[in-house]
Amino acid sequence: MAAQGELMMLKNRLEQGNCMIDVQDSQGFTPFMWACANGQKATVELLLYCGANPSITGDNGETGLLLAACRGHHDVVLYLLRAGMDVNSSDELNNTALMFASHYNHVAIVSLLLDWGADLTMENADGWTALEIAMRKNSKASQRIEQQEGKNDQHTPSKPSTIALF
Repeated sequence: MAAQGELMMLKNRLEQGNCMIDVQDSQGFTPFMWACANGQKATVELLLYCGANPSITGDNGETGLLLAACRGHHDVVLYLLRAGMDVNSSDELNNTALMFASHYNHVAIVSLLLDWGADLTMENADGWTALEIAMRKNSKASQRIEQQEGKNDQHTPSKPSTIALF
């Protein structure tokens, strides 16, 4: 029901108290996670308002944020970040939302995650960063990540240079 955005029916069931809001299916996904994966922002909002736990992870460590980023749901990603979800959360293979967005070439989500402070240096279990994933996929997201890396390099204090005195 949550995955399909049947909002009024869900709202009625939540008000009646006859549903388990954080029940997990065979993949470990909750209604909240399915709503995130399917871009159902209003359902995500309702479930969080009614007490859904956004910290529950799927069997492979998936979170609502990772699912929304992977599937390209910009408005859901933004809502979750504003709600306080960790921009650098990762699944059991250390894949982050930035890595998923980079892999699937969701440039707007890559930009959003970078604006929210996504860590460019994080590596997944295979040792890949988001930039390396984007470049490997020939993704346009790689350009946005490279721009951010350039900004970070400009703001990173450089090591003092050694001056030879002759």
